[in-house]
Amino acid sequence: MRHLKILAPIIAMAAMAMGCDNATDPDSDGVTAGYAVVRLNQFDPDRFAAGADAVDEFERIHAEQPGFLGTLGVDLGQGKQIDINLWETEDQANSALPTIGPVVARTLSPLMAAPSELIGTGQINKGAVGEGGSIAGYAVVRLNQFDPDRFAAGADAVDEFERIHAEQPGFLGTLGVDLGQGKQIDINLWETEDQANSALPTIGPVVARTLSPLMAAPSELIGTGQINKGAVAFQQF
Repeated sequence: MRHLKILAPIIAMAAMAMGCDNATDPDSDGVTAGYAVVRLNQFDPDRFAAGADAVDEFERIHAEQPGFLGTLGVDLGQGKQIDINLWETEDQANSALPTIGPVVARTLSPLMAAPSELIGTGQINKGAVGEGGSIAGYAVVRLNQFDPDRFAAGADAVDEFERIHAEQPGFLGTLGVDLGQGKQIDINLWETEDQANSALPTIGPVVARTLSPLMAAPSELIGTGQINKGAVAFQQF
Protein backbone atom coordinates (compact mmCIF):
# COMPACT_ATOMS: atom_id res chain seq x y z
CA MET A 1 0.00 0.00 0.00
CA ARG A 2 1.28 3.45 -0.90
CA HIS A 3 1.10 6.17 1.71
CA LEU A 4 1.33 9.92 1.42
CA LYS A 5 3.93 11.95 3.20
CA ILE A 6 2.45 15.23 4.30
CA LEU A 7 4.91 18.10 4.37
CA ALA A 8 4.60 21.39 6.21
CA PRO A 9 2.72 23.59 5.68
CA ILE A 10 0.00 21.23 4.44
CA ILE A 11 -1.86 20.78 7.68
CA ALA A 12 -1.95 24.54 8.04
CA MET A 13 -5.35 26.24 8.21
CA ALA A 14 -7.16 23.00 9.09
CA ALA A 15 -4.88 21.60 11.81
CA MET A 16 -1.83 23.72 12.55
CA ALA A 17 -3.92 26.84 13.00
CA MET A 18 -6.00 24.97 15.57
CA GLY A 19 -2.98 23.74 17.48
CA CYS A 20 -3.48 20.11 16.50
CA ASP A 21 -0.80 17.89 18.01
CA ASN A 22 -0.95 15.64 14.94
CA ALA A 23 0.11 18.40 12.57
CA THR A 24 3.59 18.39 11.15
CA ASP A 25 6.28 20.63 12.52
CA PRO A 26 7.67 22.96 9.85
CA ASP A 27 11.15 21.57 10.46
CA SER A 28 10.12 17.92 10.51
CA ASP A 29 10.16 15.33 7.72
CA GLY A 30 6.37 15.10 7.83
CA VAL A 31 3.79 12.51 8.81
CA THR A 32 2.00 9.97 6.68
CA ALA A 33 -1.59 9.79 5.54
CA GLY A 34 -2.73 6.39 4.34
CA TYR A 35 -6.53 6.83 4.33
CA ALA A 36 -9.01 9.47 3.19
CA VAL A 37 -12.70 10.21 3.72
CA VAL A 38 -14.17 12.36 0.93
CA ARG A 39 -17.44 14.25 1.49
CA LEU A 40 -19.52 16.76 -0.46
CA ASN A 41 -20.99 19.37 1.87
CA GLN A 42 -23.63 21.98 0.99
CA PHE A 43 -23.82 24.81 3.52
CA ASP A 44 -26.38 27.58 3.71
CA PRO A 45 -24.11 30.64 3.20
CA ASP A 46 -25.95 32.85 5.72
CA ARG A 47 -26.15 30.19 8.43
CA PHE A 48 -22.52 29.21 7.84
CA ALA A 49 -21.36 32.82 8.15
CA ALA A 50 -23.27 33.15 11.43
CA GLY A 51 -22.04 29.80 12.74
CA ALA A 52 -18.31 30.47 13.09
CA ASP A 53 -18.25 29.35 16.72
CA ALA A 54 -19.92 26.03 15.84
CA VAL A 55 -17.46 25.44 13.00
CA ASP A 56 -14.54 26.23 15.31
CA GLU A 57 -15.86 23.76 17.89
CA PHE A 58 -16.18 21.01 15.30
CA GLU A 59 -12.70 21.62 13.88
CA ARG A 60 -11.14 21.66 17.35
CA ILE A 61 -12.68 18.31 18.33
CA HIS A 62 -11.93 16.82 14.89
CA ALA A 63 -8.29 17.86 15.22
CA GLU A 64 -8.02 16.17 18.62
CA GLN A 65 -8.83 12.70 17.25
CA PRO A 66 -5.87 10.26 17.16
CA GLY A 67 -4.55 9.83 13.64
CA PHE A 68 -6.37 12.81 12.13
CA LEU A 69 -4.00 14.85 9.97
CA GLY A 70 -6.16 17.57 8.48
CA THR A 71 -8.67 18.39 5.78
CA LEU A 72 -8.15 19.46 2.19
CA GLY A 73 -11.13 21.69 1.41
CA VAL A 74 -12.14 22.65 -2.13
CA ASP A 75 -14.62 25.54 -2.44
CA LEU A 76 -17.09 24.84 -5.29
CA GLY A 77 -19.00 28.07 -4.70
CA GLN A 78 -22.46 28.95 -3.33
CA GLY A 79 -21.78 27.13 -0.06
CA LYS A 80 -20.82 23.83 -1.70
CA GLN A 81 -17.54 22.24 -0.68
CA ILE A 82 -15.57 19.02 -1.11
CA ASP A 83 -13.72 18.00 2.06
CA ILE A 84 -10.98 15.36 1.89
CA ASN A 85 -10.27 14.30 5.48
CA LEU A 86 -6.82 12.73 5.84
CA TRP A 87 -5.99 10.05 8.42
CA GLU A 88 -2.96 7.94 9.19
CA THR A 89 -5.03 4.73 9.10
CA GLU A 90 -8.55 3.48 8.35
CA ASP A 91 -8.87 2.10 11.88
CA GLN A 92 -8.23 5.54 13.38
CA ALA A 93 -10.81 7.14 11.07
CA ASN A 94 -13.42 4.55 12.06
CA SER A 95 -12.59 4.77 15.75
CA ALA A 96 -13.32 8.50 15.69
CA LEU A 97 -16.87 8.08 14.32
CA PRO A 98 -18.66 7.64 17.68
CA THR A 99 -17.13 10.92 18.82
CA ILE A 100 -17.35 12.90 15.59
CA GLY A 101 -20.89 11.90 14.57
CA PRO A 102 -22.70 13.64 17.45
CA VAL A 103 -20.41 16.67 17.12
CA VAL A 104 -21.32 17.02 13.43
CA ALA A 105 -25.02 16.74 14.29
CA ARG A 106 -24.71 19.47 16.92
CA THR A 107 -22.39 21.90 15.12
CA LEU A 108 -22.38 21.50 11.33
CA SER A 109 -25.71 19.93 10.42
CA PRO A 110 -27.74 23.01 11.46
CA LEU A 111 -25.62 25.08 9.06
CA MET A 112 -26.22 22.83 6.04
CA ALA A 113 -28.65 23.34 3.18
CA ALA A 114 -28.59 19.60 2.41
CA PRO A 115 -27.30 16.47 4.17
CA SER A 116 -23.58 15.80 3.87
CA GLU A 117 -22.89 13.32 1.06
CA LEU A 118 -20.21 10.66 1.41
CA ILE A 119 -18.45 10.46 -1.96
CA GLY A 120 -16.14 7.68 -0.87
CA THR A 121 -13.46 6.37 1.47
CA GLY A 122 -10.28 4.52 0.71
CA GLN A 123 -6.57 4.04 0.86
CA ILE A 124 -4.39 6.76 -0.63
CA ASN A 125 -2.69 5.12 -3.60
CA LYS A 126 -1.21 8.13 -5.32
CA GLY A 127 0.63 11.05 -3.78
CA ALA A 128 0.56 14.59 -5.06
CA VAL A 129 4.08 15.89 -5.59
CA GLY A 130 4.93 19.53 -4.95
CA GLU A 131 8.24 21.00 -6.09
CA GLY A 132 10.10 22.84 -3.37
CA GLY A 133 7.02 23.33 -1.22
CA SER A 134 4.93 24.84 -4.02
CA ILE A 135 1.47 25.85 -2.86
CA ALA A 136 -1.61 24.37 -4.48
CA GLY A 137 -4.35 26.97 -4.78
CA TYR A 138 -6.79 25.18 -7.11
CA ALA A 139 -8.12 21.64 -7.39
CA VAL A 140 -9.94 19.55 -9.98
CA VAL A 141 -11.76 16.58 -8.41
CA ARG A 142 -12.79 13.63 -10.59
CA LEU A 143 -14.36 10.21 -9.99
CA ASN A 144 -12.80 7.62 -12.30
CA GLN A 145 -14.03 4.06 -12.86
CA PHE A 146 -11.39 1.83 -14.47
CA ASP A 147 -11.83 -1.68 -15.78
CA PRO A 148 -9.39 -3.57 -13.50
CA ASP A 149 -8.12 -5.91 -16.24
CA ARG A 150 -7.64 -3.20 -18.84
CA PHE A 151 -6.04 -0.91 -16.27
CA ALA A 152 -3.57 -3.61 -15.22
CA ALA A 153 -2.63 -4.20 -18.85
CA GLY A 154 -2.39 -0.48 -19.63
CA ALA A 155 0.55 0.53 -17.46
CA ASP A 156 2.41 2.11 -20.38
CA ALA A 157 -0.59 4.25 -21.29
CA VAL A 158 -1.01 5.38 -17.67
CA ASP A 159 2.70 6.24 -17.49
CA GLU A 160 2.42 8.28 -20.69
CA PHE A 161 -0.55 10.24 -19.35
CA GLU A 162 1.13 10.92 -16.00
CA ARG A 163 4.34 12.07 -17.69
CA ILE A 164 2.55 14.57 -19.93
CA HIS A 165 0.29 15.69 -17.08
CA ALA A 166 3.33 16.36 -14.91
CA GLU A 167 4.92 18.50 -17.64
CA GLN A 168 2.09 21.06 -17.61
CA PRO A 169 2.99 24.45 -16.08
CA GLY A 170 1.51 24.86 -12.62
CA PHE A 171 0.58 21.20 -12.14
CA LEU A 172 1.64 19.99 -8.68
CA GLY A 173 0.39 16.42 -8.65
CA THR A 174 -2.59 14.21 -7.87
CA LEU A 175 -3.95 12.89 -4.60
CA GLY A 176 -5.56 9.53 -5.46
CA VAL A 177 -8.03 7.71 -3.21
CA ASP A 178 -8.71 4.06 -4.06
CA LEU A 179 -12.40 3.25 -3.51
CA GLY A 180 -12.01 -0.37 -4.65
CA GLN A 181 -13.10 -2.36 -7.73
CA GLY A 182 -11.36 0.03 -10.10
CA LYS A 183 -13.08 3.15 -8.76
CA GLN A 184 -10.90 6.08 -7.75
CA ILE A 185 -11.18 9.71 -6.69
CA ASP A 186 -8.41 11.87 -8.15
CA ILE A 187 -7.78 15.35 -6.76
CA ASN A 188 -5.55 17.17 -9.27
CA LEU A 189 -3.69 20.05 -7.64
CA TRP A 190 -2.61 23.20 -9.48
CA GLU A 191 -1.00 26.45 -8.47
CA THR A 192 -3.75 28.48 -10.19
CA GLU A 193 -7.07 28.05 -11.99
CA ASP A 194 -5.66 29.72 -15.10
CA GLN A 195 -2.89 27.13 -15.36
CA ALA A 196 -5.37 24.27 -14.95
CA ASN A 197 -7.57 25.68 -17.72
CA SER A 198 -4.61 26.39 -20.00
CA ALA A 199 -3.60 22.72 -19.83
CA LEU A 200 -6.98 21.42 -21.06
CA PRO A 201 -6.25 21.59 -24.83
CA THR A 202 -3.15 19.44 -24.24
CA ILE A 203 -4.50 17.08 -21.59
CA GLY A 204 -7.89 16.36 -23.18
CA PRO A 205 -6.57 14.48 -26.23
CA VAL A 206 -4.01 12.65 -24.07
CA VAL A 207 -6.78 11.39 -21.75
CA ALA A 208 -8.80 10.24 -24.76
CA ARG A 209 -5.84 8.32 -26.15
CA THR A 210 -4.41 6.84 -22.94
CA LEU A 211 -6.93 6.61 -20.08
CA SER A 212 -10.37 6.50 -21.72
CA PRO A 213 -9.78 3.05 -23.30
CA LEU A 214 -9.03 1.71 -19.79
CA MET A 215 -12.25 3.00 -18.22
CA ALA A 216 -15.44 1.11 -17.45
CA ALA A 217 -17.43 4.38 -17.41
CA PRO A 218 -16.76 7.99 -18.44
CA SER A 219 -14.76 10.08 -15.99
CA GLU A 220 -17.08 12.16 -13.78
CA LEU A 221 -16.18 15.70 -12.79
CA ILE A 222 -17.19 16.11 -9.15
CA GLY A 223 -16.11 19.72 -8.97
CA THR A 224 -13.41 22.35 -9.28
CA GLY A 225 -12.50 25.20 -7.00
CA GLN A 226 -10.09 27.13 -4.87
CA ILE A 227 -8.46 25.33 -1.97
CA ASN A 228 -9.79 27.11 1.12
CA LYS A 229 -8.37 24.99 3.91
CA GLY A 230 -5.92 22.28 4.70
CA ALA A 231 -3.30 20.34 2.87
CA VAL A 232 -1.45 22.34 0.26
CA ALA A 233 1.72 20.45 -0.63
CA PHE A 234 2.43 16.73 -0.86
CA GLN A 235 5.28 14.36 -1.58
CA GLN A 236 4.86 10.81 -2.83
CA PHE A 237 7.15 8.12 -1.46
